[in-house]
Amino acid sequence: MKNRNNIRGPFTTKISFRLLKEKFEQQLESDSEIIRKQAKEALRLFKEHPEFTEGFKSIEQLFGRQDAINNLFVHLFPPTLSGNEIKAAVSPLNNHLFYLSERLKNLLNTSSKSISEINIDEFVNFNEEMNTTPYAIILNKYYNYNIDFNRPKYVRIPQNNGNIRTYRMAFNADFIQIKPTEKAVKITPDLLDDLLSSFKDQSVWKEYFPEGSWEIEGFGIMNLIDVTLDDEISKFKEHLIISATDESFTNIVADVRKIFNVKDLQVGFTLVNQENSVMFPSYDKDIDSLILCGDDQLSCTSFASQEVYSELFEKKEPLVIADVESYIKKYDADQLSKNLMKGNISSVIFIPIEWYGQIIGILEIGSERKNELNAINMIKLRDMVPFIQSYAKRSKDEFENQIEAVLQKECTSIHPSVHWKFKEEAIRFIHNRNRNTPSNFSEITFEDVYPLYGQIDIIGSTNARNKAIQKDLELQLQESIEILNNAVKQKKLPYYQKLIIETQKMLEEVYENFQSNTEQKTNNFFEQKILPVLTYLQESELNNQQISQFISELKKENNSIYKERKNYDRTVEIINQKLSKHLEKRQEEAQKIFPHFFEKFKTDGVEHNIYIGQSIAKNHTYHPSLLKNIRLWQLLVMIEMEFLYKEMRSELKFDLEVASLILALDNTMSIRYRIDEKHFDVDGAYNVRYEIMKKRIDKVHIKNSEERLTTKEHLSIVYSNPEIGEEYEEYLQYLIKKELINPDYSIFELEDVQGVSGMYGLRAKINFEKANISQDFYSYEDLLNVT
Repeated sequence: MKNRNNIRGPFTTKISFRLLKEKFEQQLESDSEIIRKQAKEALRLFKEHPEFTEGFKSIEQLFGRQDAINNLFVHLFPPTLSGNEIKAAVSPLNNHLFYLSERLKNLLNTSSKSISEINIDEFVNFNEEMNTTPYAIILNKYYNYNIDFNRPKYVRIPQNNGNIRTYRMAFNADFIQIKPTEKAVKITPDLLDDLLSSFKDQSVWKEYFPEGSWEIEGFGIMNLIDVTLDDEISKFKEHLIISATDESFTNIVADVRKIFNVKDLQVGFTLVNQENSVMFPSYDKDIDSLILCGDDQLSCTSFASQEVYSELFEKKEPLVIADVESYIKKYDADQLSKNLMKGNISSVIFIPIEWYGQIIGILEIGSERKNELNAINMIKLRDMVPFIQSYAKRSKDEFENQIEAVLQKECTSIHPSVHWKFKEEAIRFIHNRNRNTPSNFSEITFEDVYPLYGQIDIIGSTNARNKAIQKDLELQLQESIEILNNAVKQKKLPYYQKLIIETQKMLEEVYENFQSNTEQKTNNFFEQKILPVLTYLQESELNNQQISQFISELKKENNSIYKERKNYDRTVEIINQKLSKHLEKRQEEAQKIFPHFFEKFKTDGVEHNIYIGQSIAKNHTYHPSLLKNIRLWQLLVMIEMEFLYKEMRSELKFDLEVASLILALDNTMSIRYRIDEKHFDVDGAYNVRYEIMKKRIDKVHIKNSEERLTTKEHLSIVYSNPEIGEEYEEYLQYLIKKELINPDYSIFELEDVQGVSGMYGLRAKINFEKANISQDFYSYEDLLNVT
């Protein structure tokens, strides 16, 4: 039979049954007659074979004594259980089985490998563990050091039918004794620190465990438990876990603490971008980074010693620092050690998480006590790495999905209400692609939908901005004249006097005759004639604080004073943000009435489009009363936004007026998603008229007058069909009853605009004495009661 003594380390081994004999001798004192009788029979075998007590230096010395061994071990392997138990007697520190249960014999007989092949290939499949276990036993059993090295060990035995059976191995070492020889080195706490910190340095271990320094005597009993089903379930779970929604990092921390049996372990995670060679915090705010310890990011190549970088990023192997203080002494205080000490970490394990050849993150496990985490107990995590990798990848993918969701909400027109339609088309597209069938992403169209359009617009925004530009240019030219006058007082230079006159003329033109081209004309004059002189004066002996401050302010805003324009732009931005946020919040409630497509735009004010109909809501039933609910909702929200602006107006730096407008149509249309432009648009020739109306009605005049329909503190409604006008008058009566508008609303015939004629307008003054925006003007139940 092929054999291989798999002895590990500086140990002399002796196979003996001396401890078993002592056990039988104790049983002679048993109260049970049967136990005493079995003990006497076993001791008779020891008397006949004294070599059983003296021991065997090699496994070959057992050959020829198998019958006597069988008679002895029948006491440890009862025949009544031998057909069921999977167990064997093994020599210490090697892979030789010298007595097997009947069940194990039958199992190996049906294996596609021989006993010796399985012994060599399978039982010694844990080279590191087999190498470290004897040392750990010495440190724990002889020196009473508490080093945790236990971990499940598995044996996989291939069967003739191609299946692989998996067994968890339990090892009974009751009949093994370890004792030092005269060559043994006493392992003090200081030497233990050195051993645990130098786990991979075999020279250190050989120094403290010289050859022949320890003797191992006895034999072990190996028990195998069939866990094939459990093993397959674990693999199945690994394949099935596709979402981390039911997991949390808190649970992971708890699991790791249980594995190591340390209640206060710290667990962190650091993300890695190997392309940029940087490490940065996890996307999850609840996950800390022990490596970064508050830093925004660190370089992979320079945050620690070359040995650390090589182990984690080149070899992609787990790294243990059992004693952070010893690490500092060896490599000086790099950023890693500083951060670990800052986080009160004295021993730590780093596990690089690899996905398709790239390190995507580092799992960190830290302890406040040195040597509590070490290379021996780190082995426990080896079987968990695939699950950790899967979890890390899922977390990363889910965060990227969240990013896509935000982009979809903020940057595109793919509203949640129509997402189902895009999903259907994507599934069709993918199916065709998988079948190698040519396919394009088809246009998405929704037919027979009712449009609703509304806007709350800044009145005279163009004039307001021009006034802001005018004030900035006046201030810029006035200060330029002042600086030039001061320069002339110091040195009477005729060109400067001429430049002052030209600047004064430009200032008069800005003040008295501001036109659309005045801004560009003034900027050209300033950059070509004034700014070069001011720059010279700043650099010459005439330099003073006024010039430096003026030029510094100009450089901040592209060589131009931008004070009033900034106030204007900031005011418009604040108005848009607050009104848009309120509209978005209320729109979520409107979706509960009936799912509909909604989009909003920020210009000089806030505009919104709504399309509602059966084709948009696939799994809901549409009814005309639902349209009435949405129309009334729109009126109420427009009034709410007017109130909101009224409240914020006093806090704005630029005083502006706003006006609200609604376009009401009673005919349906189709909308189509334009793939090239990535947004929805109306479809068909008639629908073009709707777009023209939206663009022009905010400036439409009452017929035969110079008065615009839209005006401040009023809500205006434009329609073309008298029947829809009557419907909106009913809504106005409801608003009057709610004291949101004044009773005396007006109806106007409107002037024709290019491409559109026959329009009418309703205009009602908003009752700002009613309430403030903190009070709800309506409830969800109010809208549901509208029929």
